[in-house]
Amino acid sequence: MRFSYECRAALTRSTWVVAALLALSATGCAGLAGEEETEAGFPVRPSPDGTFFGWTEVTISADANDAERATLVSARLDVADPSKASDLSFFRTLRGEAVLDTTRTLVIDEDSFPKGERPVGLNIVYGGDLRPFFKDGHTIRLEWSGTVDSSFAWPPEGIDCKVTAKVDIE
Repeated sequence: MRFSYECRAALTRSTWVVAALLALSATGCAGLAGEEETEAGFPVRPSPDGTFFGWTEVTISADANDAERATLVSARLDVADPSKASDLSFFRTLRGEAVLDTTRTLVIDEDSFPKGERPVGLNIVYGGDLRPFFKDGHTIRLEWSGTVDSSFAWPPEGIDCKVTAKVDIE
């Protein structure tokens, strides 16, 4: 299976949902059943006002509708390089939305990034089937936004984060 994705803006989000959905393209939807875990990364580069925004479109060659159901069951966020941030307390809020045409569906909404903790489990607010978010069965758009701590000592290139997601595929 081949897939491609395009990332834009300050937070390019091959994030948890994207990471989880990539599992659908790994060996073909029909060949997967049970829980699949996968990892993906994205950079965080804040705007001067302490906000960030980004989007990702993921295209898979298999038709997502070949699976009976795909449900996100867990997602954990961490820093890729602990030398740049010992924890995730530089985040204040993180929202992940699946976008199809003009319809937006909140999938993740997290506002707790305790000092000294990593990784951090993300709050999944959408427990339904992810397949309908694939336009034409092949492409999904995810938009990420939120706020960060402006007083944090941000490296010029930002901080790369990684998300580990678990999807139940039926």
